[in-house]
Amino acid sequence: MSNFKYFYCPVCGKILASLDNSETCNFCQTEMLYIKQSENWEEKSVNERQVLMSQLRETLVKTNPLYNEEKFKAREYDESHMEFGTTPNLPKCPVCGSTNIQKISTASKIGAGIAFGVFSLGHISKTFKCKNCGYKF
Repeated sequence: MSNFKYFYCPVCGKILASLDNSETCNFCQTEMLYIKQSENWEEKSVNERQVLMSQLRETLVKTNPLYNEEKFKAREYDESHMEFGTTPNLPKCPVCGSTNIQKISTASKIGAGIAFGVFSLGHISKTFKCKNCGYKF
């Protein structure tokens, strides 16, 4: 038997399993409330838990005076379009690892090609420039 406690956000309806005694919703930064009916959730199948969560959202969240329909729908949209364990695919500088980069514009490449000809190959063959260290890649 695990020590997980289940919490729900009264504003957006997020449900979270945690080992802590209190949680803050990472979607709307509201203090989450403990779900007293969640003692034996680990013993249930995933489908049964989803049904329970749906029922709890109807009975606990949507009846709460803090409930916000827009935030509820936004959270549901975000969760339905998010893959578990993925992070945004942001390009990083291969030298310093910074994501503070700038795309080198086509106009800049054309201008360099016209102005410097063959000597601009080091510039026009690159896509990004790091704003931290200046490296072009």
